[in-house]
Amino acid sequence: MGSNWTGKWAGGRIREVQGRQIWCIQRRYGGRRYDFALEAKSETEALAELALFDRNPLAYRTRRQLALAQVDDAPVRCDQVTVAAFLAHLEREGRVKRYRHDVRNYLAQWAGKLAGRDLRGLDGRVLRSALGGWPTARKLRIITIKSFCSWLRAEGHLTSGNDPARDLKVPAPRPEKVIRPKGYPADLVERLYAVLWRQDVRDVVRLRAVVGMHHSEIERLPGSEIRRVDDHSGIAGTARFIHKSQREHIVSLDAPAFAAAERLAKGKIPRDHTVAQTCERAAARLGIDGFNPGELRHSFATWAEESGDVVYPRGRAGAPGELISAVMGHTEATTRKRFYSGVKVPPMIRLPIRLVHPDDPTPGGSPTLLRRASPVEPSGAAEQVPQPRVPRRSEARPTSG
Repeated sequence: MGSNWTGKWAGGRIREVQGRQIWCIQRRYGGRRYDFALEAKSETEALAELALFDRNPLAYRTRRQLALAQVDDAPVRCDQVTVAAFLAHLEREGRVKRYRHDVRNYLAQWAGKLAGRDLRGLDGRVLRSALGGWPTARKLRIITIKSFCSWLRAEGHLTSGNDPARDLKVPAPRPEKVIRPKGYPADLVERLYAVLWRQDVRDVVRLRAVVGMHHSEIERLPGSEIRRVDDHSGIAGTARFIHKSQREHIVSLDAPAFAAAERLAKGKIPRDHTVAQTCERAAARLGIDGFNPGELRHSFATWAEESGDVVYPRGRAGAPGELISAVMGHTEATTRKRFYSGVKVPPMIRLPIRLVHPDDPTPGGSPTLLRRASPVEPSGAAEQVPQPRVPRRSEARPTSG
């Protein structure tokens, strides 16, 4: 049923819904606009609610909001119990352990700053003042407290009117590549791979370099669908998992990458810092001043754009996604991909890079045991490493390889 605006009153406007008058408060305080309906049965009751609203707009809640929130006199705090419930929610949503660990640490710091105060009585100024005491990770701290308060609103403990994080703005991302070069030359990565002594670390490096996978995506492999395809185009199989955006994501893999994904899915994924430490030690033997495996994702994007070949399954390219969306009448291409696309084997990007190690199992053969007992490289590795000078970390530039 529709509604019509029928007049004005001291707090805003009046509308009629199914023959009943609804008094709506429409005010602006402190740069924030308030616009909501009251459950008042008469203008006298509406004026009484308006007086309560004018007394403290941030803390005011309508009768319906009080019923939904079930707040009674219990304060809403950022404390150990509430944070534990939020972390349990994140686990049900499929967030990885490392992400939940970071959220717990940031919320613990927020809890220390807020000192048990009721979140309903706070505003953005209090949170911005707390942010001023932290010299780093401003963006992540804002995202964490906004996510926490958003969950509290969904659970009925906060409302849009008294959410203290509502007006906090997440800083626009500034690509680090505008500050310094990101990524590495392909030949440098090939030489580094050739001296890595751990099979699990080599598998992670391969998926990061030739597929562009993020470490959090690799951590999802044990719960994903690893399917063999053996297409004559060179696509050996696919990995299907739930992306951190909670959407389905499928990547096509060549034979070595598919074998690496199978081993990681069946074994134990090495931690991000373990991969970083192993790569740094291997890079030191090559004379490279620092190597960050996280930048392999940047390298993949550069190599793919400069010299990557698109490989389609069964040799068919298919219609462009933008054209399919136009034919289906979608205003955004993401609509088709999110709700309609049923592609099981997406295209694969083949790069001009050869990652070779004498201990790598033959793709399709029986996998060897993962060597993870010792974090230190074998003593005889130095004799196998070529000694010509290689670029230092600051000299490395993404190239076509």
